[in-house]
Amino acid sequence: ACGGLIDLILGRMREAAVAGARPSAVLLTCCFGKIRKHAACFGLQVPQAGGTAVESAADLWALCNMADSSKPKESAMAMRILNSERIACCRRVGIWLSLLAIPRTVTNKNLVLSDAVFPSRPLTATKPLALAPRAVEERPAGGTTTGAFRIVAISDTHGRHGSIVVPPCDLLVHCGDFTKAGEQSEVADFAAWLSEQPATHKVLVAGNHEVTFDEEYLGRDGWRFLKEDGTAKSNPGVAAASARRALLDGCPGLMLLENEAVRVGPLRIWGSPAQGAFFSGHTMSAFTVAEGSSPPWSDIPAGTDIVVTHGPPFGVCDLSGEKSPAPQRAGCPTLLEQVLRAKPALHLFGDIHEG
Repeated sequence: ACGGLIDLILGRMREAAVAGARPSAVLLTCCFGKIRKHAACFGLQVPQAGGTAVESAADLWALCNMADSSKPKESAMAMRILNSERIACCRRVGIWLSLLAIPRTVTNKNLVLSDAVFPSRPLTATKPLALAPRAVEERPAGGTTTGAFRIVAISDTHGRHGSIVVPPCDLLVHCGDFTKAGEQSEVADFAAWLSEQPATHKVLVAGNHEVTFDEEYLGRDGWRFLKEDGTAKSNPGVAAASARRALLDGCPGLMLLENEAVRVGPLRIWGSPAQGAFFSGHTMSAFTVAEGSSPPWSDIPAGTDIVVTHGPPFGVCDLSGEKSPAPQRAGCPTLLEQVLRAKPALHLFGDIHEG
């Protein structure tokens, strides 16, 4: 899905290098077959860059094949070797690409970071995060924070929350897609984990993978993704209520936001599970705003300190390899307009893994 994105970014980097610039990038991937596929086209070479396991391109490709293996132990071993070698792929035109392996238990997407492509319109805070004096008196559970309100934000964990270490904080925010398909067992497991995290306050929005949290979508199409509940198609309301109950009962005090505002200590937070129309045809599209429909962004109150959405605004961390030709901007222009109108100190979101 991200081959086109890799093509485009490496092409832009080559153009910059030929023009006399010295672009650099870090390529993090779990799909090593694509590296080999693009190597000849972009003149990639593999010098030794520390360690002894990789001395030639043949050694690298052998390890890449192992890293792409469907056998978890074989793949993990190859990735450990690749990471320990600190391999650098060098282009003849002077571009260096540092290569790191990311286990599939973390992400199944490719990510290329480069300062040579796509300048985005930044969303800068237009006012300081105003905290009342009493806020500093609320200490995070087990924490040592003094004189500050500590916020931790995570998103798109897709059932892999168990590998995350959350530091003590005043506010923990999850921006949605905490399950693979909204199964009640997934929701209950996430809720049990969330309840144990060292945060004084916890705020959550659902995402497009939480099909059981969008009753209308669940009855129309989302029921197809559930393996545990065979009654969701005929009784979507019951299934949706059960999923929400499993979440809220499993994590007392959790604030689940659905196009609504809440006050957390000194902060005014508005949250929504919605994402723009770009993914209206996606495999799982709970809470997706249909083309031509009115999104809920106009409900963001003026004076909101933190906006939490699942989907991104247009032009900010929203490059997607989902559609061809890739990449395309998946963010919502209307959301961008409304966030700029409301002027929150923070806008937290997720959704686009490779964005």
